[in-house]
Amino acid sequence: MSNRDVFVMAIRNLFKRKLRSFLTIFGVIVGACSIVVMISLSIGMNRNLIDSLSRMGDLLTVNIYHYDYGNQQQDGLKLNDDAIESFSRLPGVLIATPLVETWGTAISGKMRTTFSIRGLYPEALPLLGYALKEGTYFTGEQKYEVVYGYNVPFDFYNPNDRNRTWEWWYPGDGEDTRVPKVDIFNDKIQFSYDWSFGERNVIPDPNRKAVKPYDFITAGWFEYNGSMDYYVVMTIDDALEIKAAQEAWQGEQWTQPGGTGAKNRRSNVGYNNAIVKFSDINAVEIGLYEIRAMGYEAYGMVESLVAMQDLMMSIQMLLAAVGGVALFVSAIGIANTMVMSIYERTKEIGVMKVIGATLRDIRRLFLLEAALIGFFGGIFGIGISYIVSVVINKVGIGFIDSMGMTTGSDISVIPIWLALAGIVGAMLMGTLSGFFPALRATRLSALAAIRAE
Repeated sequence: MSNRDVFVMAIRNLFKRKLRSFLTIFGVIVGACSIVVMISLSIGMNRNLIDSLSRMGDLLTVNIYHYDYGNQQQDGLKLNDDAIESFSRLPGVLIATPLVETWGTAISGKMRTTFSIRGLYPEALPLLGYALKEGTYFTGEQKYEVVYGYNVPFDFYNPNDRNRTWEWWYPGDGEDTRVPKVDIFNDKIQFSYDWSFGERNVIPDPNRKAVKPYDFITAGWFEYNGSMDYYVVMTIDDALEIKAAQEAWQGEQWTQPGGTGAKNRRSNVGYNNAIVKFSDINAVEIGLYEIRAMGYEAYGMVESLVAMQDLMMSIQMLLAAVGGVALFVSAIGIANTMVMSIYERTKEIGVMKVIGATLRDIRRLFLLEAALIGFFGGIFGIGISYIVSVVINKVGIGFIDSMGMTTGSDISVIPIWLALAGIVGAMLMGTLSGFFPALRATRLSALAAIRAE
């Protein structure tokens, strides 16, 4: 028998018993739809997990800490320029930069605000994913050249305005309609680490040493990124200079330990923080291990991702098992249908053997019928899965929004590979379910089959 003859006979036999074929195919539809939807939910949960962690921090970034105590490292280990250079030589590192932080007050005309300053290498900004909304990155060629975090221009306020209100905005709120309180590119902005800078009616203090403010030059303005929105970023050297002057001033004002000076801090004391950006997740995991082996404290969001993905894997296996039960039941239905078909077509099988059909032809016929049941069930099951997925996303996301929460992506996600795997899996399941019935058909005696009623 040719392949065409086997195919035509298989289709004819399926349509000969329409109700039974429909019910069997319907069982496969339910099984395929169940397992695909369950897996799609686990994929959606995993993507939302990654999106949530990405909003909290870069998954490819490692933050390194090493605090000094009275400017004396207790273990003799320093997070200095030599350490930064050693981090940059780790496999998969895109950039390693110190992180210097300080804080203070800025004024622009009658407007005032407070913010934190971060000092970083200029070349680190684009590699760390800090996109620009306007302007350029600083180059370090000009003193006190800065890039403002997204929310900083909106945070300026007039301290004499008793009717002032605070405006808040999040990406999920739609387009940001707020108007910056100062023009950071054209207005003069001065910064001081003295908290009372710009305030009026300050009680005179003979012990208070006047602080000369710093004139900031605006290079750019960051897009909203969730991590640098309330910071002002400048070069390492400028941040160290301001921090050293601030510590010296604090020591004189409040008799705290004196400042160390920017040059001394870079070479001898070192930094408290550093950031290392890797090229991929595997490099981050290896890099974390090696950095800790050097004696430094290090943390990356990838650790939270790995821990939560382990939990997600357990949930995925549970969801897949639930869908697998439905698919297993449909496999039993296919096997039952094929066995019943053999009993009803015993004489037909005997006639086929007598007129020259080989055992291979008979086996192919029954396997193809079972595979076609799986194929049709898989096709319609995937179609229904897409419909169910759309409903889940519309209803689920609406419910989550009504609870005041947000989701980064769809709750149910069916990628093309999952749809194809569902169809192929249903066909394979059908074929396996029809194997023993087909084997039974080939073992029937031709004469006994012809005599059967």
